[in-house]
This record gives sequence, structure tokens and C-alpha cells, in this order.
Amino acid sequence: AALVLLGGPALAADGGASVSHVEPTPDGLRILVSLPEGAKVDLDAVTVKIAGKDAVATATPAGDEGAIRRTTILAMDTSNSMKGARFEAAQAAARTFLDTVPEDVYVGITTFADEVTQALPPTLDRDRARTVLDGLQLTRRTSLYNGVITAAKQAGTQGQRTLLVLSDGKDTS
Repeated sequence: AALVLLGGPALAADGGASVSHVEPTPDGLRILVSLPEGAKVDLDAVTVKIAGKDAVATATPAGDEGAIRRTTILAMDTSNSMKGARFEAAQAAARTFLDTVPEDVYVGITTFADEVTQALPPTLDRDRARTVLDGLQLTRRTSLYNGVITAAKQAGTQGQRTLLVLSDGKDTS
């Protein structure tokens, strides 16, 4: 498989993969490529072209030592406006995420209502994340903006970082 970086989203030569993350390292670039489920790749045969020129490349699975750390923070709205079906849907979406996210992705939970709380630091422990999720309680007001800012900080500064915001979308703080 050849990786070609273009002005827009980069795609593998076979079109079935996409570049999820690029970060500089002291030696060059570290590129995370997402593949379709079940895809088989000969890591020794991976080549990279940058601006049409061959680049020296080493390919390793994302879960290997030295790979890009991936972190997702679930930013959960726990305000009273989420009461009932909205909160149930948000919890169901979070559970589905926990059931399907790759094992090597660290998951944290930030809640926001009147106050913003780091309910769970990023962890690989899915059972712990489910326990925190099941124990969330609703309260007044919605500090949506502060919740998103705190969740972004909780995601850290290294590797691929993603926020999944589950909210009815109205800040009242």
C-alpha cells in the first residue's frame, strides 16, 4: 500500500484507508492510517510519498510500543435539560462508543452542568468507564463551553485526541 499525502485528506493508494493523524517527531513524521475493518496490510511493503517523492518509512500497528497514543474524551451534559429521553440517548451513545472503540484508545469522561468535573481520567478500563457513565446524575445549568474546554485539556497534548460531546447544545452559564 502506498500512502500519498495531498492538499486535502490523504488516502492510501487502494482508496480504502485514510490518514487519521499526523504529528511531527524529532526524526520526521508519525502518521496514523485508519484501515477498513478486516484489512490486511503487509507492513514491510508500505511505502510513503510526500509531494510526489519517496520517503523513508517504517510501518507498525497502532497498538505497538512507540505508536501514536489515541485519546477520546466523552464530554457529557449532565444538566436538567437532558432529563429523560435525551440523557438516555446520550448514555446509550456513550455505551455504544465504549463497546466499539478500539482497545488501545484511552477514554476519559468529563461532565458539565453547573460545574465541570473530570469524572474519569483517560483510561483503557472500559468497565470503569461504564461504571462512571451509569452513575452520572443530572443537576442545574449547563456550562457547555467550559465543559468542552476542560475536555480538550483532559485529552492532553500528545497523539490523536478526539472529543465526543453529548449534549442538547445550549450553554446557560
